[in-house]
Amino acid sequence: MHTLNLCLQYAMGMHENKETVEVFDPKTNSRKREQRYVTDGGVFEEGRDLVKRVRALNNYFSTEQRCKRLEAVQSFYCLPKLAPTLDCDTRVAFTVKLFQRSILNFSAFRGYFQNPEKGDDATVFTKLTMDDWHLMAEMEALARSLTSPGLKCSAMISCRRS
Repeated sequence: MHTLNLCLQYAMGMHENKETVEVFDPKTNSRKREQRYVTDGGVFEEGRDLVKRVRALNNYFSTEQRCKRLEAVQSFYCLPKLAPTLDCDTRVAFTVKLFQRSILNFSAFRGYFQNPEKGDDATVFTKLTMDDWHLMAEMEALARSLTSPGLKCSAMISCRRS
């Protein structure tokens, strides 16, 4: 399961797939160690940056006052009362949950930042474009299907048979 989790982290841009190699430097006439990307196409910077912006949006609601205002917006628009979630940086399953909760709270976030109060920083929401929201939905769907409990169980069973 560690390998699957690592592959998903590479795919979502949460981890960089690097290796250290020794190369000969003709200028100094010696060997030196260098890191290079192993993943074809390099780093998935869009995914990494998206995860950071979504975390920033959810972390914005870490205060009780902002959570209560968000809950009022959810009540006003008859939306489900889902508090933003703070996640673990290293686990794909937590990032999937962060994406799910953020997608469900999209309308509430939009309503919250339509009438910002003094001291509100609407840029945490406006930094996420509609393309970002679509990418988030695509990443969530792919990662969720690969991190589902049924898949984990079948992978563990097939590993034990080998």
